[in-house]
Amino acid sequence: MSGALPVSGGAGPASVATGRLAGVLGQPRAVALLSGALASGRVAPAYLFLGPEGTGKRTAARAFAAGLLCKFTVHGSRSTGDACGECRDCRDAARGTHEDLSWTAPPEGKRALPLEAALSAAGSLALRPSRGVRRVAVIEGADRATEEAANALLKTLEEPPGASVLVLVAETLLPLPPTVRSRCQVVRFGPLPEAVVREALAARGAPAAEAASLAGRAEGSLGRALAALGGARPPDPAALLGSRDDGRPVPAVAAEVLAASTPEAGTLEERRQALLALLAEAARETRGRLAGGGAREESRLRALVESAEALRRNAAPDLVVENLVLRLR
Repeated sequence: MSGALPVSGGAGPASVATGRLAGVLGQPRAVALLSGALASGRVAPAYLFLGPEGTGKRTAARAFAAGLLCKFTVHGSRSTGDACGECRDCRDAARGTHEDLSWTAPPEGKRALPLEAALSAAGSLALRPSRGVRRVAVIEGADRATEEAANALLKTLEEPPGASVLVLVAETLLPLPPTVRSRCQVVRFGPLPEAVVREALAARGAPAAEAASLAGRAEGSLGRALAALGGARPPDPAALLGSRDDGRPVPAVAAEVLAASTPEAGTLEERRQALLALLAEAARETRGRLAGGGAREESRLRALVESAEALRRNAAPDLVVENLVLRLR
């Protein structure tokens, strides 16, 4: 077996995203803990999602946030311990456009989480909920916070707003001050089983032999395997918006289209504009097929148009792509 795969520096998803905890791969303990909190209503004011890169922390954070904002979960009409994935709150949380959800990460091209990012999240949590009963803030790269940012996080944790939940996402524990760690409920994410990585790659269209090879070298990180899959076979962005011979969409390369780890991906704004152009072209083609496509083409067109609208509202491109993939599957 050859050496370990390089870690992607991009923002591609860590697992097959569904917008629900049920779609988080290979992390049964973490999912059980979070589902239990949603089902019981005993939600902590702060969580720390801790584990290696590419193991599903980000996907779980998005799914947990959707569950916290889902009107069915919040009002107890469903006791499944998961988001419904269908209501407006769930859809907007998946797109990154929910008014009560703040998502913060280190600036593109920077490693450190600056003070401004921590203050932005804190300011969001301090606002009254716009729709439901709580606000949610997710901070990626919490273990890379500057000293000033860590102090701001601590202040928020010491005096949490009443109707709010803060989710910190980190790869390592030591850089975080003990005072920050002790005020969070830690949710641990371990390396993914090789079989889980292999099956996820196969679901994205990787040939069986390639999926097995990449999974064996990924050290339990689907993020690494996906980065290597994209690097080994550069994707055609238009394939995301095309169809197979049987009429089904081809989502396998979606997350890689905008992956920041590839030099040709460009800046955040360049990627956003490139995706907008692709969406516009696909929407035009879909409108031309509406006469004979029926409900399927109408649903496809709606997904394309709403994804473009989310981008124009400055939703994160990779979140928009992930959500679009799910809707086109």
